[in-house]
Amino acid sequence: MKNKNFGTNWYEYVLVRTVREVRTNLLVLVRVPTMAEVTDHHANSRCFFDFLRAKHLKLQISMLETDGGTLRDGNSIAAYCTEHFRNLFASSFKCDEAWFTIVQELLAFTPRPLDSHMAAACEKTISEEEVFMALKLLKNGKASGMDGITKEFVLAFWPFLKTLLREVCSEIWVEEKMPYSFKLGKIKLIPKLDVPRRIGDWRP
Repeated sequence: MKNKNFGTNWYEYVLVRTVREVRTNLLVLVRVPTMAEVTDHHANSRCFFDFLRAKHLKLQISMLETDGGTLRDGNSIAAYCTEHFRNLFASSFKCDEAWFTIVQELLAFTPRPLDSHMAAACEKTISEEEVFMALKLLKNGKASGMDGITKEFVLAFWPFLKTLLREVCSEIWVEEKMPYSFKLGKIKLIPKLDVPRRIGDWRP
């Protein structure tokens, strides 16, 4: 059977048409994911937040074994962990211990008057240089407060933040009182084992 376009036989014509259609379909299949990746601008965000949710669930304590049984309620687990780490990070001495009382008695006999040079050194305000040197002594990648602002961030914007930081430090020094938020901290528990069960299987 002949065809006006090919002249030899009809089967050759069908074969060429089939190859063309297959190639066209393959190109379409290849282009679809690429177009989806370019046009779906929220894909990366969804992937990121899905990863965060999965990570959060993995780090969440849903069950905790104690000497008195197994805790499954979130409030009970939080209360148990709070009490555990409150005792762990508590002061190693008490004000009513004998040695502490003796130190207080000895301080009563310590001379209180200071000479003019020592008084001037103690009473002067904190300088920007002192704040800057103290800042540089902090560990890299660590945030000194709950806001998560690291040492590197403050150093990068030091020209804009130095006055504010100096005033905050000077106010704390003069008032002898720190803001309540400065005395707070967050403890994040990281599992030591693949399947943590007891409080000892988590590290702060």
